[in-house]
Amino acid sequence: MIIKRLNLFTPMGLFPLKKKNLQEISHSPSEVMSVPTDSSLPPSHVPSVRRWFRWLIGSMIVVFILGSIGAVTVVVYILPPSDPLVRKVTSVIPYPIALVNRQWITFKEFYAEQDALKRFFEQSQEDGQTAPSVDELQSDILDTLIDKAAVQQLADRYAVSIDQKQVDDLLASTYAQSGSEQAFLDEVHKVFGWNKEQFTVRVIEPIVLASQVREALQKDTTMQSVPRAKVDEALERLKKNESFADVAKDVSEDASAAEGGDIGSLHLSEMPESLAAIIPSLEPNVPSDVLELSEVYAIVMIGERPAEGEEDPSYKISLIIVNKRPLDEIVTEFLASSQVTRFLKG
Repeated sequence: MIIKRLNLFTPMGLFPLKKKNLQEISHSPSEVMSVPTDSSLPPSHVPSVRRWFRWLIGSMIVVFILGSIGAVTVVVYILPPSDPLVRKVTSVIPYPIALVNRQWITFKEFYAEQDALKRFFEQSQEDGQTAPSVDELQSDILDTLIDKAAVQQLADRYAVSIDQKQVDDLLASTYAQSGSEQAFLDEVHKVFGWNKEQFTVRVIEPIVLASQVREALQKDTTMQSVPRAKVDEALERLKKNESFADVAKDVSEDASAAEGGDIGSLHLSEMPESLAAIIPSLEPNVPSDVLELSEVYAIVMIGERPAEGEEDPSYKISLIIVNKRPLDEIVTEFLASSQVTRFLKG
């Protein structure tokens, strides 16, 4: 009777006893009182109860961790970026300050730019320049980081990667303007607090990548379909014997449009290489076909040919220029059709 009564208060299957153990206990009432028994319960219940208990403890830990992260997340996005707690948390956890088509821009990236610009403006104020307000600075930084993300995504779309040779060439050119590499790097460290690698990653590489993306966009006939259609229409008007000057005034986007496209006389040595290679082959007073140059579409007409034998001949030139779509316009269009989320609080 003692054994049956105890089974009412004992979790089923937690301590199953073999028949031999039960017989041994039956000779000692004191042991029966301290050990629950039920030889009819299957031993398989033991691991299931233990698994359930471990699952419960694990779930409680997960809920605690998620709750803690959620609380920290709320703090990060409610407080302004200038709050020390936000900076401390985001230095450990890479919270995004903005998203561009699922690409994260982290607080860490934001603070790196902010620290450099604050240092720059602090020194500029010593020279009498006025620094932007905190809100203006933060907004400009975030806009720049979003633009960089857009350029990177356009680079991915056009399979463009950073050309290391262009990076090296731009660095060499930059050093030359300062007299030496060390002189320039000393100035960069003084003004922005950056070393060579930081300056290369944050300034030089983005410039090179933007240049490469610009070149890819300029060669994209679909992307440049509007300016191309405009210059093609101008050529058709010229073929119908409209005056070059009239068409230039109406269509050309160059400063020379007001003068009917007339830019005066230029020596071949003064012209861009792409134009100098074409000019000698043109017929006088006959508009050329549409020329695709790096950043523009052009229709060119020359006056009388110079005398033969001149070492650096001069040509009287008239132009109709239609600009290709620039990178900043395409980036703005790209972002307008993208999912851009800003988490920055003032």
